[in-house]
Amino acid sequence: MQNTAQIGEYRRRIEAGSLAVERGRRLLADDRLRRDVIERIMCDFRVDLEAIAARYGLDAGYFADELRRIKTLQRDGIARLHGRVISIDEAYWPLARTVASVFDAYLKPEEHRHAAAI
Repeated sequence: MQNTAQIGEYRRRIEAGSLAVERGRRLLADDRLRRDVIERIMCDFRVDLEAIAARYGLDAGYFADELRRIKTLQRDGIARLHGRVISIDEAYWPLARTVASVFDAYLKPEEHRHAAAI
């Protein structure tokens, strides 16, 4: 969920005893799975796709398209791929967002609403 950005509207809703939610989205199982993958990349700079997929009752082959895209980042030295484990060396931690974006099903690269990764 995302709260309203208008402080007056936010205050009015909260004082009225309701939530200040502007918009939201019901999470699907795929959303939760991808959230876990992205969280591990952003927090640990490492993710075991096979382990996460297994937690959701899926085969690690579920990420075949993403693994092909990660190989491009691997060629550039940004990510390392060992089987189904993706890791980022400390020198490339500032680019973790770039690696994580591979797993973002909603990301539309042509829409630049926020600052792009370095």
